[in-house]
Amino acid sequence: MKPIIFLEVLTITLFIANCNSNLPKPNDYIGKEYKTLKEFEFFKDFEEKFGIVLDLPEQKEYSLAMYQKENLIIVALEKTVRHVEGRPIFQLLNIIEIEGIESNQAINFGSCRMNGEIDPTIFAIYNIDDPNAYIFKNMQRAWRVNIDSSQFEQIDIQGIDCINEEYGYGIN
Repeated sequence: MKPIIFLEVLTITLFIANCNSNLPKPNDYIGKEYKTLKEFEFFKDFEEKFGIVLDLPEQKEYSLAMYQKENLIIVALEKTVRHVEGRPIFQLLNIIEIEGIESNQAINFGSCRMNGEIDPTIFAIYNIDDPNAYIFKNMQRAWRVNIDSSQFEQIDIQGIDCINEEYGYGIN
């Protein structure tokens, strides 16, 4: 009797594992074109938070977009490949999954600095110690986008800070 039960449990376990391996994963969409990532099955329940065009000389077609579902944040590196009826069509170059940002933390891209100089390829997670501060300095993690390799490279937080883009607007 016991060998039969073992075989049944093993069969059910293998079936479930096979079903889960068929579910879409975020990396399945690398290289695909889209108007918004929400077109793809994996991203359909994500909220599109914001995006920026990376302000890079001679490379204006690259952008970062942030999507969130519960505690999971996806940052997507995108390239504008063409326009259809005035709307950009993007190609997904890479994604990074970030989990567990605390309520007193934020993620910033587009206005992070390295040693006082804006670097549009850097994005960071930082603690919001004072929401009215002009500069956020309590960095937790930071990455640099390598456009040539389409990779996200985690970097040392030494010398990194981010400008509070809401400073002076009475938002906080």
